[in-house]
Amino acid sequence: MKLKQKIVLTSVATLLAVSPAVGMIQPSQTVLAATNKRQISQKDKLKLNHNAYIYNKKGKHTKKLLRKGTLVKYQGKISQNDFADNLYFYQNYSNAHRYQLTITKIKGADYFKIGKNQYIKAANVDAIDGNKLLFNQTTVTVKTKAPQIFMASKNRALTTGKYYKKGQKLVVDQLGGMDVLANSFPNAYHIKGTDYYIWARDVTARQNMDSINYDVRNTTVVEVKRDNSKAPLYAFNGEVITPKGFAWTSLAPIKVNGAIYLWNEQENKAELYYHLTNHYQKMANLKTSPSFPEVVKINTVKIGDAFIKASDVKYVDGKFLKPINSASQAEDNAKIAMSESEELDLKDLINKQIAVQGSIKYKLSSFYKRYNYDQAIDDAKSVLNKGTVSAAQAQYLIWNIKTAKDELDGAKVKVGNLNKLTQNERLAIELLVSNVYSKETDTESLYCQMTMSEADESVFELSIENERDHNKVISTKMMKTSDFAEER
Repeated sequence: MKLKQKIVLTSVATLLAVSPAVGMIQPSQTVLAATNKRQISQKDKLKLNHNAYIYNKKGKHTKKLLRKGTLVKYQGKISQNDFADNLYFYQNYSNAHRYQLTITKIKGADYFKIGKNQYIKAANVDAIDGNKLLFNQTTVTVKTKAPQIFMASKNRALTTGKYYKKGQKLVVDQLGGMDVLANSFPNAYHIKGTDYYIWARDVTARQNMDSINYDVRNTTVVEVKRDNSKAPLYAFNGEVITPKGFAWTSLAPIKVNGAIYLWNEQENKAELYYHLTNHYQKMANLKTSPSFPEVVKINTVKIGDAFIKASDVKYVDGKFLKPINSASQAEDNAKIAMSESEELDLKDLINKQIAVQGSIKYKLSSFYKRYNYDQAIDDAKSVLNKGTVSAAQAQYLIWNIKTAKDELDGAKVKVGNLNKLTQNERLAIELLVSNVYSKETDTESLYCQMTMSEADESVFELSIENERDHNKVISTKMMKTSDFAEER
């Protein structure tokens, strides 16, 4: 005999303060349904992105099921954690700081507490206090036949000629804008464990992800604070090294790749600084900009290995930087000599220079990344040759070499057939060659032209010209395509 299931109404208080009042199905399981009515407030509540069971602290579900879209009061504390890379959210429509709700680990999975001995899986939460909860990876479902994308140099999106099928599920671990020209940067997901991407518009995501700028995915961008265009640059020893006659322009993006406390012996204090990623920067030439800051003339300037005070800039984009030391460590290590192990580590990194320079990662990186690495090695050699080195400086030099090496990202273009390149594969090779050989410094502005015959795609002619010298050709040579591309 079939048993009829009786549907009864229950109060918000009875069902864990779930908003609004919902229906319960008995006797097999409790189902808390969402409503179509507009919620007055999501403060102190979680919003679900999926039907979610309630679990106890041992990880056993209680047969109570919360419906997708339901608002549930949570228990726990909201705290700021700018270094969180999973299960975080922003507040007040600003990405200046990241926040997290207390996370409970049960059998290796992440949960949020919603009552006494009652938890729901974090994977089923869409928002906290009305703010989208952001995950470091998720699963997407392809909505319709969608092109497979790869990223060429300079963040350029190109298609491989292959497609993903409708209904196919993919695990993705990044979301960001890709360049399709026409000043357009539509979002695409990076497919985990591959070199490929898929347009966000072509899929439905299980959870939210933070949208990043792929062009600066592994770095951080800051800008000088308003009315602080003359924020100085410093050397490791605290000396001001700002190029004479130059200043920062308003809202000028500055790439930085590290945060470090530096000890200033003259001022007897340690302050937090950011390490500038590149030795060349675009700055306003005050001599040729008499109406600065309203009208400016921009030049590329060589600044060397430089730092800027964290108090002089504000965060704009990219990952948050955790200081590599503390203020007390900066002071203590500035007053003692480097240890024997630090000296050995530093010399070992220097001795690996030739091997690094022979790698594809080095050879096919941009001029700036190769230059940053070479200068990090040269700076370390110079310091060691001068004699006594403090522990603080040795630790910084080790960090600087390792960081510059890690930023080398050269890679060959993946192609289907080296003897029969597609139009997009040829374009990707051309973009890679341009990225490797083009450069702009304080003395020259080089760009290259690549000429490949359709009859023989195994080689191409590379011509390098100097724009500052009336586009004078400074070199022409034949190159092997296989040095820049390889078959999948």
